[in-house]
Amino acid sequence: MRSRRFLLARTALLSLPVALALVASSTVPGSSKVPAEANEGSCTFFVSPSGSDRNHGRSAREPFGTLEHAQSALRGSRSKVVCLRAGIYPLDEPLMLTAADDGETWRYYPDDGVNTAALHGGDRTPRGIEIDGASNVTINGLSVEHFTTFGIEAKGGATNVTIENCDVGFLTSKKSPSDAIALSNAPHSTISHNYVHDISSFGIAVYAYYAGQSADGDVVTGNVLERVTTAEGDAGAIYTDMFGTGSAGGYVTISNNYVKDWGGPSGNQHAVYLDDSSSNVTVTGNVFGPPQDVTSTNYSGTSAIFVHNGNHNTVTGNIVDLGNSGHVVTVNWSQDNTSASHTMANNTFTGNIVASSYAGDQKTQQGSTGGPYSYVQNGSVATSDITIQNNIYHNYSTGTVNTTGNRVGDSHPLLSNPLLSGVSYQLAGNSPAYSTLNFAPIVGGWGPPGFVVRETGSAPSHALRHR
Repeated sequence: MRSRRFLLARTALLSLPVALALVASSTVPGSSKVPAEANEGSCTFFVSPSGSDRNHGRSAREPFGTLEHAQSALRGSRSKVVCLRAGIYPLDEPLMLTAADDGETWRYYPDDGVNTAALHGGDRTPRGIEIDGASNVTINGLSVEHFTTFGIEAKGGATNVTIENCDVGFLTSKKSPSDAIALSNAPHSTISHNYVHDISSFGIAVYAYYAGQSADGDVVTGNVLERVTTAEGDAGAIYTDMFGTGSAGGYVTISNNYVKDWGGPSGNQHAVYLDDSSSNVTVTGNVFGPPQDVTSTNYSGTSAIFVHNGNHNTVTGNIVDLGNSGHVVTVNWSQDNTSASHTMANNTFTGNIVASSYAGDQKTQQGSTGGPYSYVQNGSVATSDITIQNNIYHNYSTGTVNTTGNRVGDSHPLLSNPLLSGVSYQLAGNSPAYSTLNFAPIVGGWGPPGFVVRETGSAPSHALRHR
């Protein structure tokens, strides 16, 4: 519940020499092993670390050598697509796209493969790609890693921005703020099917922070987030903030994302964090796997979902895995009592599946409130503002199944095995979720093309099903 955030630690890093070696093991643009160029028609210009700005840049065999030269060519062309050949692009300053870059697409070269072109910050450059006030810009399938504060950010009234199929990871900053991918006053934009990983602070963030700004129409969908918020407390893997706008900030959709191994030893972290009066947010069809590193000494404040001051937020049709600690709150609603404008009316948590695998009793803590609670609301929240009902609960171990809250619990809980399986949380065809909740199937297909969710990190709660 903060307006400013501070990065506390850095994650393990992939060094630039190692990254270069990885790329060198594949086809090098400009070499004698250039692949067939069947996809050249989708590109206007080409750029490669092994190219030259003396080239005409209109062929995969004669690419430009720098991003700056490619940008200049795009600005002078009616056709606006540049394809980045495979390789490392070290950046000492961000790739800055402004209104002069309206309509541009910066993407991978299809014959090389998605995320084979890597923008690399060397753990010292603050930002990778900055889209400031530009419209109709697309970033597609680029690897953006080892920057310090932002991987990709759209801001300043940028509109209709699409950030898709990218690999964004290893942010290292200890300064505030720090987001792998962010939309800040960038309405009608989409963050789709990216792989966001190894982030000490926030993963994907949507802001309408100051009065007059907008996040209306922003969509976060199909993304995979792993090992995010690993060091900073009071942080969210997927985060929204409408501090100065509230209900006027617009409508945001968070759908069909996969969040796994979020959090870390700092505690007070969340898979989804609707902060600072975030309102009109729909959270649906997502899988929120268990957090990591939750212990009996650092669990205070940790919740799968945290709603702070906002209203008309709908959370439905998700799978929420609380893991094996017994210390994770399902949803926490918190309201400041300093302003009457911070209404929390019409917040709902309905039709979800809540799984766990802890032994014994549940024990959670949020601020001064502690006990065997799955749901927590502070004393400023009107109980009539919160609706919790018709959710399925199951513990795959020997522990209790808690549906209670310190003030509002589930008014109609359903206790049954949802028949989950696999790291992707597939539901069996005869799952009671379909008959009792009319649960919509989780779409899956997360991450960039060809991405496969791996069985690493915290095991799904249902992994205990055969024991």
